[in-house]
This record gives sequence, structure tokens and C-alpha cells, in this order.
Amino acid sequence: RQFANNFTAFSFRGQVQAGEVMDYSHSQVFNALKNLYLSTGVGYIVNHITAINRYAANGTYTDGLDNSNYIFIPARIGYEFKVFNEYNQPSFKIDIGYQYNFVMGDNLDGFAVGGNQDKFSQITVGFKFALGGITSYKKQIHY
Repeated sequence: RQFANNFTAFSFRGQVQAGEVMDYSHSQVFNALKNLYLSTGVGYIVNHITAINRYAANGTYTDGLDNSNYIFIPARIGYEFKVFNEYNQPSFKIDIGYQYNFVMGDNLDGFAVGGNQDKFSQITVGFKFALGGITSYKKQIHY
């Protein structure tokens, strides 16, 4: 079985970086890990199957929907590499992440089969630009 689809997804996520929950001021290892983050939230996906073969190699037919809309739960882990400007503030960030999405339905792939709901994952590389003024940090680095 195979399929091709186009989908649009919207998600809202909250993120916590390790540096917010640990004291990294006296450890080089913790200082390196401070930019590791975990994230979760909620999303909505609108899916449209553009091509599908509903017959397996043995000739078995599998029914399903060509269009579907589902809520999904994203679970993400990642790391931000911060690039600092001349004022020692992050001016932009390179974000590398892995996101696993739990879909609240079984027709995202166009096949209604099995007892499990659909899931999909993605690996991302992103660029974030920091805007705003001077921020004071409460944790100083002493080395």
C-alpha cells in the first residue's frame, strides 16, 4: 500500500529549556546542556490524499478516507545553538529538533486499518532571530 498527500498543520507548543530548571553556573557539562529543550502542545491537521493504492500486494483492499481533519499532540526534543552579538546577547539561534506527533484518528494516511491511531514524525532545522532589548540573566558563568 502506498499514498501521497498534501496537508496543512497548525500547532501551539510550550517549551522549557534545561537551563531554566537547573543551575548551570558551576558546571561545564550543565552549561552545554542548558540549551536542550522539551516541548509539547496541541495541533490541528487538515489532510488531503492526492494519490493512493488501496490494494496490498496480496490483493487485499483497505478502505479509508481521502480527506481528514484531526487534532494531534506534538512531542518535541531539541537543541538551540545560540549565536551571540557584540553585546553578548543571542542575536539568532539555530534550532535542531525531533518531533513525534500523536494523531487523534486513524485516517491520516488514508487507511482505516488496525487498532492504533496514526503517528508521524519530523526532523527540523530552524533559524530563530532574537528581537528586543537588553535582558539581565540571574545565573552567571564563573569560568
